[in-house]
Amino acid sequence: MRKSIFLAGLMAVMLASLAYATSAVKVAPVTEDRSAEPGQVTPADFCDPLMEAPTGDNHILGNEWKWGYHWVTGGNSGLDPNYIYQFDENCNLVGTYQQMAGSNGWGLRDLAETEEYIWGSFSTNIDAYDQFGNYVTSNPGPENPNRALAYDQVTGVWWTGDFYDPIYSFTTPPLVVLTTTPDAVYAKYGMAYDNNSPDGPWLWVFEQNLYNLRQFDPVALVYTGVSCTVNSGIPSSVAGGCCFDEATG
Repeated sequence: MRKSIFLAGLMAVMLASLAYATSAVKVAPVTEDRSAEPGQVTPADFCDPLMEAPTGDNHILGNEWKWGYHWVTGGNSGLDPNYIYQFDENCNLVGTYQQMAGSNGWGLRDLAETEEYIWGSFSTNIDAYDQFGNYVTSNPGPENPNRALAYDQVTGVWWTGDFYDPIYSFTTPPLVVLTTTPDAVYAKYGMAYDNNSPDGPWLWVFEQNLYNLRQFDPVALVYTGVSCTVNSGIPSSVAGGCCFDEATG
């Protein structure tokens, strides 16, 4: 089944080999859009231009499709405050919203959606924003930050991982960690939960080691071996956030 996934890529500000070596390494980002299916990555119809240009922000990190728009987090090119950017289906920037107080440095990383809100994390919490870009509330998560983030709309279970830390499933609030899967192999930055594939569900993990989108079995708690090699065409780029792009199917 063809899946369309929106990916955010990060442009390294240091040697790529160092960027993969440790979770302490920080990289500055750009974005790109790809349609992905197992073993194949092809350009998507949506948003061919990089989102750095219309925002003027070279720290693009996370993304989510919600309310008919793409929502993208940005670190304001290394300055504070940080922002959430709203793009329409034609990649037009239609809204810019300041992230909540305290969301400094890199700010919100990967984004996820529930029925009511979009969520991201810059700390031990995951923070909710409404369709007008307003901060609403925060719930605790197991990581600091809850970098790669996904939500299962069917079960109400969250998934997260922070670089080489374990993959966690959890509910919140209150915070209850359901599963902990060690994963010291892949530098996780983005996640997207797939309830639509007939052979699923799957958790898709975007990792910085080989710029791969990897399929993870959320029931067996193992990687399946299915992956998409994403070639951004941008020198020294590494993975950022990811989400399913319902605009292009």
